[in-house]
Amino acid sequence: MFGHFKVAQSLALHLELCTFLPSAIPCTAYSSTWAPIDPAPCTTLLIQLPAKIMFTALISAETTTLQLKDHLTYPESGVLSKVIWKDEVCQYSLFCLAANTEISEHTSTRNATVQVVEGTGSLTLNGETIALAPGVFIFMAANAPHALTAAANLAFVLTLSSAS
Repeated sequence: MFGHFKVAQSLALHLELCTFLPSAIPCTAYSSTWAPIDPAPCTTLLIQLPAKIMFTALISAETTTLQLKDHLTYPESGVLSKVIWKDEVCQYSLFCLAANTEISEHTSTRNATVQVVEGTGSLTLNGETIALAPGVFIFMAANAPHALTAAANLAFVLTLSSAS
């Protein structure tokens, strides 16, 4: 078992950045490989992931609440995400970014919200820089270009939902 994934054999997947990225990110800490497929604005990645991936959500039908601060775990560098809840329409993930981590500009085919839990940083959305601090809530329409920088350890809840 690696993080929140149970693994069997290797499988290469092409994923659109942000469409399923929150559940894929923990694999990067455990020997999976990332390589840009298109060097232009990198909206597509080749991610080597284990086959038969199963994720464990932090909440379930039996446990419908949780204290987010109990689940904040910062990697030494980079990004760690944990799926809070996922269904056919929405995915809620807790992201923890190490200080000085940057996520380059990309888009998502889904609407998204970001709600900052802890830390500081900045989000560039459609060319506008937004300061990130606890309590900040941001809506991002599908296909909106955005990038993120964590000035200090940064935690936020990312919600992805179907575009209208």
